[in-house]
Amino acid sequence: MDGAIFDDITWFDKYKDYHENGNNESLEWLREHLIVALEFKKEDNKNVADVWDKQLKAYLNESRRAFCLAVLYDTERLYLFRKHNNKFLRYSEEFNTKGEDSKTKELALHLPDPYINIPSFNDVLEWTEAKTIDRSKRGIKELDIISGVHSTQINDAMSSILRTMDKVGMVNQKGFEILIQILSLKIYDEKRNEKTGSRFLDFYISDEEKNYKSLADKQLQEFIKRIIGLRVEASGTYYQSTQSEKRKSYKSTH
Repeated sequence: MDGAIFDDITWFDKYKDYHENGNNESLEWLREHLIVALEFKKEDNKNVADVWDKQLKAYLNESRRAFCLAVLYDTERLYLFRKHNNKFLRYSEEFNTKGEDSKTKELALHLPDPYINIPSFNDVLEWTEAKTIDRSKRGIKELDIISGVHSTQINDAMSSILRTMDKVGMVNQKGFEILIQILSLKIYDEKRNEKTGSRFLDFYISDEEKNYKSLADKQLQEFIKRIIGLRVEASGTYYQSTQSEKRKSYKSTH
């Protein structure tokens, strides 16, 4: 690899010890502390798939960490990849057309990353140290940016929702009304967090809530309570907004 980043400043001592003394313990230490591998090319992005398959994957496999970042810089274009829990994907979810099941041909390799996608050192450490995602403590900044590449995932999700509605006899006006309300709540939740920044997002479902056994389960009741609270708050905000608009309209016409 052309470059590497480790999580410990003493890496150079281990690197020197391995090359000068052939100490395999130092080599193993480097593998355990490798968090970013870098490759530089000047091939006008003609062989991105080959570089990923034949070089970057091998670099990621050198790391013993559950998470490692791979960076390809080819003729001013940037490509970021990640290994996370033995899955190899683009770093930004927007480029993984099949989500966590993406194969090389589904990684949108024709699209480079914007430079703004480059994570900070602390961002990479958070990836390496995080064991589970605490969805109850996320703000809008922790969400992935939706792009055109997400269209397949969104279509699959919408199809799944419609199939579920069909099973319970809700593919009608009432069912679509519920679906529109759900999407509206997600938008409201994100706009509220973006505006105030003082509250975590409420529109989510945890693994415990998702794997409920009956409607009486405590975890599911927590989910229902949270979504109802969000709906009541959104309805109140909408009511206040419409009343304000009516007052403005009244003043302008009188």
